[in-house]
Amino acid sequence: FKHIKPQIQRRKQIDSFCQQLNIPFVDLNLETSLTKNPQYFENTTTIYQHLTSKGADAVSKLLANKITQLIFSADVE
Repeated sequence: FKHIKPQIQRRKQIDSFCQQLNIPFVDLNLETSLTKNPQYFENTTTIYQHLTSKGADAVSKLLANKITQLIFSADVE
């Protein structure tokens, strides 16, 4: 899945792949708490941006919470 593809096409490919494996796809690009904070990116003037340390911490915390939610929701079922 090439990162340079348009987001919609890239998301469809990843979503399809995850469905084949019967695993959830967590699209953090939809998390505005992450994507709209300029402090989380090294360069906010180009199309391909890299996370700062602060951004990486925020992503890690959010992802850990989502994984925990998935684990506990699976235990309930």
